[in-house]
Amino acid sequence: MAQEAPEILVTVHVDTSRALVEGLMKARFDLVLARVRDASLEPELNFEPVVQEPICVVARAGHPLARKRKLMLADLVHHPWILPPGGADLRARIDARCIQQGLPLLTSLIETLSSPVMLSVVCMSDALVLLPEDFAQPYCANGWLTVLNIDLGVRSENFGIITRRNTVGSPQLQRGLGVFRRMATAMYRLRPGAAS
Repeated sequence: MAQEAPEILVTVHVDTSRALVEGLMKARFDLVLARVRDASLEPELNFEPVVQEPICVVARAGHPLARKRKLMLADLVHHPWILPPGGADLRARIDARCIQQGLPLLTSLIETLSSPVMLSVVCMSDALVLLPEDFAQPYCANGWLTVLNIDLGVRSENFGIITRRNTVGSPQLQRGLGVFRRMATAMYRLRPGAAS
């Protein structure tokens, strides 16, 4: 965006999908990258799917669990976790997985949506964290983190670019959306608006 449209100021807010969509509906944001959890909002929103992310369990490099060849969720429940706050989509999915397997819910060392906090805490502790695979890979390649050998069967629900349907955006918003769509398409190898 800085290269193609340097006149556009981009402000990034991090929150749950619900809070971001509420902010969009109240015109606090021009667009959000989120999930739509409330089907009643469909007539008011445009939703362009970007990707469905596979989620992995990540630990610091050298974590004792990294040496295990095959892990089960039962092997992880008694470790400290960095988790999204209650009410977040990913938190609900991992809680449901624990309940389905008759296991206690994961114990939060910290609850946060802040990536810098997650990364800092996981690098200097034995805490585990759930991260999208694409997000975790560069940190694993640099030797800071490791993806544990477990498939939780948890994928994030489709997230996408959400705008208000009956609002004519400014020329800057339209230009910014164009850049964002091209980058999302290149990054995730999907056509804009294509379902995954």
